[in-house]
Amino acid sequence: MQETPTRPWTSVLTECLQEYNSTTHSATQFSPEYLLTGKWPPIVPVELEVHRSLEEDRKEAFQNSQKQHKANKDRFDQHRRENDFRVGDLVYVERENKLNRNKLEPIRTGPHKILQRISGSIYELQIERSRRCKNFFHCNKLIPFSGAAGGDLVPSVGV
Repeated sequence: MQETPTRPWTSVLTECLQEYNSTTHSATQFSPEYLLTGKWPPIVPVELEVHRSLEEDRKEAFQNSQKQHKANKDRFDQHRRENDFRVGDLVYVERENKLNRNKLEPIRTGPHKILQRISGSIYELQIERSRRCKNFFHCNKLIPFSGAAGGDLVPSVGV
């Protein structure tokens, strides 16, 4: 059985970094190596190099990056829900670790009353017997209480 020769990981890492820095980035449409040093990657033949102004290319890369940033933000905002919680509303709180919990342990606690809006996304809740120093939660952890009776209610145990 023929074994392939092993190489130190540092030499492989150097090659990987060189390849990454020579590759055209999807957001800027330029390679990082060119934008940083002004030198085209060695994979482009000298005859095919287009002699352009590095400053203009950097401005264009910045504009391309800004366009990509806006597109990413718009895509993220499509699925974002506005938090319309008010002081006095009842909400559920998602438990901190969904993976490392017991099988029959609830995934959320509550309902809890909102005492105060601390900032645009942080709320203070009224939670009895809490192990936390402060009962502040990000809006992503809060789920509106629908008021449905039955098995939907979970006892208010400290989070």
